[in-house]
Amino acid sequence: MPESTRGVRYAVFGCGHPDWAATYHAVPTTIDNRLQESGAERLLARGEGNASAADLFDTFDDWEESFLDIIAAPEMAKATKASLTAIVDTQARHKMLKHGEIPSAKITSNDVITHGGQQIKRHIVMRLEEGSSYRAGDYLSLLPITPVESVRRVLKRFELHGDDRVSLKGSGQSFLFPTDTPISAFDLFSGFVELGQPASIKQVASLMQFARRNEDMSRLEKLSRPEVYEPEVAKSRRSLLDILEEYPMVEMPLGDFILALPPLRMRQVCPDVRLALTPVLHLIFTFG
Repeated sequence: MPESTRGVRYAVFGCGHPDWAATYHAVPTTIDNRLQESGAERLLARGEGNASAADLFDTFDDWEESFLDIIAAPEMAKATKASLTAIVDTQARHKMLKHGEIPSAKITSNDVITHGGQQIKRHIVMRLEEGSSYRAGDYLSLLPITPVESVRRVLKRFELHGDDRVSLKGSGQSFLFPTDTPISAFDLFSGFVELGQPASIKQVASLMQFARRNEDMSRLEKLSRPEVYEPEVAKSRRSLLDILEEYPMVEMPLGDFILALPPLRMRQVCPDVRLALTPVLHLIFTFG
């Protein structure tokens, strides 16, 4: 510290954790005291942040606001106030998957109405968008989200984190998932591709080119024969992901895997409508 800091104006904010009681705020306290003792002008009382407290950032924000009031002209202090406008596009995924404009409905209640070991039935009440109507016999279109556990399996298989950004670049066809625009791995696999679709014979056969071991290549060749494929893949509904997990040494590139998957499709259901009063629907869904 210089022998004299006359003319220097300063403020100190310290952050510490009380678990280290012997040194809690020792450094910012020393800096604050030494600056003042050497002639510097303290603009504001030292701020103390407790890293174990839930309001740590509120404490700093309050201290910072007081600090800015001192050092800045009023118009500058006002300019530091943050503002943010949120624009929400509820149709982005529909448009990318080429489902067009789809009116939405808000679920206001969702109750299980069966008990014991009976097949699950739910009473679901929906409020439709203004201008929408529903008659008994109409279908409801549902755009699903892939179960989180399935998405996690893909991330594990390809050694990805959910927040990794994937940039897809393609040619030769129109794609129903984002291209030339980074998207998180989690969003890509949860919202744009089908992970549970049974693998086709061609998909099974295509895995042979990525096999590193002769025994894997031989087993995949056998699995792609119609008489073996039908009972072991089609009827058991084994997906491409299921097969890749079974053959960890088959190194299918991520791009080839995504290209092989069908786009996420709408699910259409015709529920048992007990009461249809626009704009409120009372529906009975059976899950089994």
